Amino acid sequence: MLILSALFLSIFSILSFYTDFVGNTFLYVMKYFTFALFLLCTFLLVKKRLNGIKYKHLIFIFILFFGSFFNLANSNGKGLISTTLYIVVALGIGFSSMFFFRKFSEKEYLKVLWTFLIVIFVFVNCTSILQSFTSAGYYVQDGRVRFNGLFHNSNELARFALLGIFISLRILNVYKNRFIKFTLLVVILSSFHVIQITDSRAAMLIGFSAIFLYILSIFYLKMNKMAFISVALIFSSLLVSFGSHFVIGYLNNANLDSLNELSSGRIANWEKVLDTSNLSVFLFGSGAVRDGLASTAIITNGYIELIQYFGLVGLVTWLMFILVMFLKKIKLAVKEPSISTLQGIGMIFLFLIYYLLEGGLVSIGNIVSIYFWIELSQSNQFKPKYIMRKSVTKIKVRKYRVTW
Repeated sequence: MLILSALFLSIFSILSFYTDFVGNTFLYVMKYFTFALFLLCTFLLVKKRLNGIKYKHLIFIFILFFGSFFNLANSNGKGLISTTLYIVVALGIGFSSMFFFRKFSEKEYLKVLWTFLIVIFVFVNCTSILQSFTSAGYYVQDGRVRFNGLFHNSNELARFALLGIFISLRILNVYKNRFIKFTLLVVILSSFHVIQITDSRAAMLIGFSAIFLYILSIFYLKMNKMAFISVALIFSSLLVSFGSHFVIGYLNNANLDSLNELSSGRIANWEKVLDTSNLSVFLFGSGAVRDGLASTAIITNGYIELIQYFGLVGLVTWLMFILVMFLKKIKLAVKEPSISTLQGIGMIFLFLIYYLLEGGLVSIGNIVSIYFWIELSQSNQFKPKYIMRKSVTKIKVRKYRVTW
């Protein structure tokens, strides 16, 4: 049931971003229904393990609720209903991460990851690569030739491809079987190709950073600490030496308009949302319905998105919740370092950077965000599989009766 619910969840989540299905009521309802089904299957699977629940866990959920409900005062009519539903959804994510997702066993978590990965490869990578040979999937935006294929938005397509890279790197070290490793490498390379033709700079930057952190984690485990620090310092010095000249040169000629152009209009959109003329809205948010200047802004920042929904108070509350879970994950990784635990930390770290450039930090309508919360709650240290074990020969000692 877990695999089936994860399969439906990932398929409906991706299909809802196809151009032909945007605004489809059935798919919109199904991607939330399948998440509820996924939660139900998760609960039934781990309910016998829900022991040792501490009061501090419930306190965290209460703090999330306390920091999120103030925006109801700034909502009315339909906005009140949609905002209430969004709060319920957000608290559902926090509650599930704190109690259900963290109880996944290694085997169960791998099943979820493989299900997500297969769906991404089929419905994102394969369909996009086939579509890329035709001109129908391309368009020009501010002089940039971009590809969106079957998807409504190039950045959404790149986000799903980036998730394919993340999951592949997360489980690459788990298997020793060459065919499985080759398959994961195919997913990684095809995902990079999709990101390249979408011309999504944020996804490409985070994707290469994920590769770098993967290599860095291997060096960290293989080398002694002093050698690792030396290599890291040398690499950092080279990066600063070659990069500082270009950065300084750009900043000398940069202004707000050029920075806004570099960010594809993101800064101008953020200014609309971060309007402090209404202090109550800025502190407590305006809920799921946007008014005024912010009504037409496309928010491409997960943190500013939280300010829009829950205000500055809600943002601080959610960041505290994420930080507590992240520090716990780091503590476990330091205690028992492995490529899998280090990769888990790296994925969350890169996600927190990625959400500076894209939205969806608190969302259940997107498996990318769902993966973020599941990964954040995990403490599993994957053990390498498909290793040839040495056979142990048992020697039977027979007792002979000696007669004289």
